[in-house]
Amino acid sequence: MCRKEFPIPSDGLGGLQHHFIVQRLVDVRKASTGESCEVPCEECMKISSQESEQKTKIATMYCGNCNQKLCETCCMDHIRTKGGAHQVRPMGAELEQELIQLRGSSCDKHKDEQVKLYCYECNENICLMCFAVKHRQHETADIPEAAKSFSQNMISDAQQVWSLISNVKEKTPEKTRKGMNFSDNLIKLKVKL
Repeated sequence: MCRKEFPIPSDGLGGLQHHFIVQRLVDVRKASTGESCEVPCEECMKISSQESEQKTKIATMYCGNCNQKLCETCCMDHIRTKGGAHQVRPMGAELEQELIQLRGSSCDKHKDEQVKLYCYECNENICLMCFAVKHRQHETADIPEAAKSFSQNMISDAQQVWSLISNVKEKTPEKTRKGMNFSDNLIKLKVKL
């Protein structure tokens, strides 16, 4: 967007940082118009990648415990688990809205992890795994704490801007008067010459 050059990551275009704002706009549009593309069942995809056969079905259900989109057959295993039934619900607009909220808080590098910290040095939200691996020596804070700090800084910056605008407005009449005096003196000087 800013036309600034950047290196393409070694793992290709998939390694580029996720653009949350654009993705949310796309997701909200799909959810609001009822447009939902058919999504493959994540369990079937695992099975088909392990076997050579193509057995992937379309996902119609969503398991909240496992964060997986499932077909009718695969969701039965999630409903009948030893530890108690998972929260399995039909996919639809309400669920899409929930997923939109969740997507905004999941880590780009560790898909199963939620972002919890803000790294001031890298200017990005990170999960605990990212912190442990790459950001341990960086200054970080909990995201709500960082947001509160940024909010206070923005209020302070806004007050400074308004103060400067007031100063400019106060000095404008004086500058206008001096400009007119200069013009008058210039005209008088030309008349004398």
